[in-house]
Amino acid sequence: MPRRFHTSSSTHIFRRSFIFKALLCYLFIQILLLFFINLPFTSDSLVYYEQASDCITHNAFYPALHNINDNFIAAPVYINFLSLILRIFHLPLTIRIANIVLNLFQVFLVYAITRFLYHNERQSKIAVLLYMAFLTNLGIIFYNYPELMFDVLLLLSFFLYLKNTKISTLFSGVILAFACNTRPIGLAFFISILTVGIIVFIQEKRIAPRVLRVLISCILTLLLIGFTTKLRIGYFVPLPTNGSCNILIGANDYATGAYNDRVFQPGKAGYFDTQDSLTFLEKERFYRDAALKWIAEHPWRWLGLVPIKLFHLFGRDDWAIPALLNTNQWNIHTTSKLLFKEQRKQDIFAGESTAFIIAFIMLFILHHLYYYALIVMMAFQFWYYKKNKLNYIAVQNIEIYFFALVGILITTCTVGAPRYQYSFIIFLMPTIAPMIENIFQVIGNRRESVNTHDRAP
Repeated sequence: MPRRFHTSSSTHIFRRSFIFKALLCYLFIQILLLFFINLPFTSDSLVYYEQASDCITHNAFYPALHNINDNFIAAPVYINFLSLILRIFHLPLTIRIANIVLNLFQVFLVYAITRFLYHNERQSKIAVLLYMAFLTNLGIIFYNYPELMFDVLLLLSFFLYLKNTKISTLFSGVILAFACNTRPIGLAFFISILTVGIIVFIQEKRIAPRVLRVLISCILTLLLIGFTTKLRIGYFVPLPTNGSCNILIGANDYATGAYNDRVFQPGKAGYFDTQDSLTFLEKERFYRDAALKWIAEHPWRWLGLVPIKLFHLFGRDDWAIPALLNTNQWNIHTTSKLLFKEQRKQDIFAGESTAFIIAFIMLFILHHLYYYALIVMMAFQFWYYKKNKLNYIAVQNIEIYFFALVGILITTCTVGAPRYQYSFIIFLMPTIAPMIENIFQVIGNRRESVNTHDRAP
């Protein structure tokens, strides 16, 4: 049986009452923020809202017949979810209320998964505290992005996978299919489970039943989604089709490693004159062929963009934080662009008060200090577990590690954006809880040893 860390009930921060109060406080803060922050949806948030509104207007599920000539199909499960709650409540505010519910469900799943992995209540509470201290989890409720729903679905799929009953693993695969239909990066978790199954087969010469159930139920559910879509619009669409478009953004003469839409301008590789007459599948093939052609012609240049994409992916975490200051205008990217690229430093924070500027600087510094600490701990854990002969913990985390690794590799085939690292950060939070708990335990034992030594005659 794996060795477990000693759990002490003497440390007040880990008592049940503290966590319960902390969760209530977290809920209260989110509700309170709703009364003070009222930002309009912009960019992708607005696109998802408009797609859901169009489905209501046409009284249809997404994708519908009116979407056939769209550039791509994105996040069907999420857009249908938006359409449902907007049909019932008719207010954009309900999207943010739904985000609060999803946020609380997500933190519960982080707790439950940590508890199931390590059977240690103290470590589970550490994971909860890590989650609540991550300010992106507060800012995200004011945006209309699929990341929150995707993570809840993926975490729920993983939790059911860990329970390892026939029913739970079958439902794990079904929910994983819905996660993949929300964001195709969910396929990274599918590959992770498949990899674990292959390892078990090689080492033990047997097929792992839970792996088989998850994969088969996932595939069957995706097929069902695809055929259902075909009955509605005449096209088999089991997954979002925006992957080829994103790959092209990261594989063209103007690629920078970050989002750059110059490739879609007239005369560029991603532009075509017959745009309105082509279906989303024809456009997907066009984007895919253009991307693959460029990669074949410039393989080393494409590989050279990978470190830059990783920098844009993990270098900052400013995509949801501006909402906490009730702004959509300012973040690290926009201020850096004005300062270094456009040489317009006088326009930085134009029209904002001194109090806002001070609050912006302090909030972004504090958040990024914590964010970088998380990144360091997530990278440091491999060395720590090996050095302290805790390799069994890393083995328990194997599905999470594979998901993060495959997901990051897939992301580097597209573009780097801070929003895309969110799922990896949330998924990896439970994995550092045992390390933190062990460090606390070592520090506590040393203090106790020093105190005992000082009291000795």
